[in-house]
Amino acid sequence: MVYAAIDLNPHCSLRVIDAEVGRSFAATNPTWSHWRLDNATSPYWYRSQDLEKLIALLLQVERSGGKSLSVNEFIRGFSGLSGTAKAKEVASKAGLTKAMLHDLVVGNNLDRNKIQTSLLPAMLDGTRPIKPEKLGMLGPEHCKQRLLYYDTAIDSIEYRVAKGIAYEQRVGSISLYGLPYYLEIAFGINNKSELRRTLHVGVNFSPSLYPPFRDLDDALNDALCGKNDPVMLLVHITCPRIDFTDRGKTKATLPSEIVNDLRRLIKLVTAKFTQAKRKADREGRIPIQAFNALRNDNKSKPMTVKAAAYQVMEQAYLKASSGGTLPANARQIMYAARPLIIELTGKTTPWSDSATFTQGHLNDYIAENSDKCAKWDVVFDDRGHFTEPHTGKSIGIGTLKVRGYIQGWHQSIGLGRKLPEVAVELETHGPALRYRFALFIEKEGFMPLLEKAQIAERYDLAIMSTKGMSTTSARKLTEQLSNDGVTILVLHDFDKVGFTICHTLQNDTRRYQFKSAPKVIDIGLRIGDVEELGLEKEAVEYKDKEDPRQGIIERGATQDEANFLVRKENERWIGDRVELNAMDSRQFLDWLERKLQAHSVEKFIPDNQNVLKREWERRWSIQEINRQISLITMKIPSPPDDLLEQIRRRFKQNPTLSWDAALFNPQNVETA
Repeated sequence: MVYAAIDLNPHCSLRVIDAEVGRSFAATNPTWSHWRLDNATSPYWYRSQDLEKLIALLLQVERSGGKSLSVNEFIRGFSGLSGTAKAKEVASKAGLTKAMLHDLVVGNNLDRNKIQTSLLPAMLDGTRPIKPEKLGMLGPEHCKQRLLYYDTAIDSIEYRVAKGIAYEQRVGSISLYGLPYYLEIAFGINNKSELRRTLHVGVNFSPSLYPPFRDLDDALNDALCGKNDPVMLLVHITCPRIDFTDRGKTKATLPSEIVNDLRRLIKLVTAKFTQAKRKADREGRIPIQAFNALRNDNKSKPMTVKAAAYQVMEQAYLKASSGGTLPANARQIMYAARPLIIELTGKTTPWSDSATFTQGHLNDYIAENSDKCAKWDVVFDDRGHFTEPHTGKSIGIGTLKVRGYIQGWHQSIGLGRKLPEVAVELETHGPALRYRFALFIEKEGFMPLLEKAQIAERYDLAIMSTKGMSTTSARKLTEQLSNDGVTILVLHDFDKVGFTICHTLQNDTRRYQFKSAPKVIDIGLRIGDVEELGLEKEAVEYKDKEDPRQGIIERGATQDEANFLVRKENERWIGDRVELNAMDSRQFLDWLERKLQAHSVEKFIPDNQNVLKREWERRWSIQEINRQISLITMKIPSPPDDLLEQIRRRFKQNPTLSWDAALFNPQNVETA
């Protein structure tokens, strides 16, 4: 247990003295730190029943002569809610302004409904989840050093890490995101073939006497990693709450997200061992020479990018689409799959062109797994055009356009003698009677997601998008909208091109000069968004001969942002970038709505009282007109019997007519 404590604490230095010999262990990372017990807890870590237990405990302290807490003081004890004004705001939302904690007691019991439907949702709404990075991790170097201490062959060591949020439930309309976690697993072959399997399992930087997770046993069995095999595993989980099912903390249940990552990482670190075991004899024992190969040869052929993409495709789609509940465009799925593919293949740049994944691997996977993907809602960009005769309707051959086109097909003409009504809805063009804000997105694939969330309708927000750089037409539209009092909010990737797009939308270029300054606001992505959301970044190389940072700063970036995007290495300008698509659908919507609310985007009502009166009068008139139209249905004559012959005669006179235009010509009506 002494050595196990060192395994799980990189900052720990230790000297062990016994009767015969003393040993010293130096810290692998003396400045290492992790989440401490005295850090403020997060409301996202509490189910309603957990919060009830905490409140009950505090009330018991009060009854025993301890301090009587107000609801405000209770709220201020949580991460992100420590400010007086914030606590007051949360208490007000919960309907507990100036309330004491003991006011939550009704009779002899806590008011569970008040806690579950008012207090906890208000606390969740007032702060944000703790990111996994705040918890701390052991790190690959420390894990490697600890396995080497146990005489593990250096070339056989495999390390993998996973992080995420364990989603548990919802409280009202607010997601209880639950528990951030880190999972680290290191595996290696022992130099002594006679040794048995060694497992060191830790939870929150403390060793477990016995492996408490049944899922770990199942994963090791699937990997053919038996108790008699000379292997070493270090498994560590960092999570604010692990639910143990016994008082001795020897059995625990894990959220499904951690279980899935546990099985995946065990499969990855033991892949070569499992392959060798499958080739072994029927007794399941690997020959000594096979063990030697595993110890000394860590250069087996890596998995291909396509095979890796197929292996993680479903997981990536579910992540990008928030569990399949929202549409996801192909690039969002690509960004969800990319780190998993890098992990499986070892290639830091799995493809030189994103179309390899979005138009290749993803399309192929869907085609080959049609049953599994039948309910997937994946959005692809246009790849051609389709035009109808007579109607003049033309659509792009892309997911959005084709989907909308098919859904709008007319299979028949309405039966019965009911005439169409005059539409009540007000037909308008332009911002004067509809909106005061417009959203500019440098991507086209987000529209189905925005439509499903009804962003345009809920915020009375105009939306325009482009593929890449804004066109002259887009700048002209931006200028005219600005002249009419519309503010344009710009969404762009966090990269050189994104800043350039936002810059050219509001500054003169050779092709377009603004006559008046447009009202444009850059709402991200910015470096603060990337850090706050922990978004996946990707490497980029610049072909510029001179330092690109100055140009990026001139386009609106800060010095810190330019330093993130660009750095010099071996006489090359390289850096990192982050796409909007790095967010999954739920994350994107939540982030966007926070931005809209921060810029006071709200429902539109015309300021002019006369406009409101005129619209009331118009709607009253239309209602009366529709009533009169309904009476006309009684006067419609019977159609002639020779309609087919009439149409054919008119086709001979004018072959460019459509059948419905030839059917009825008010200037030359043939009657029976």
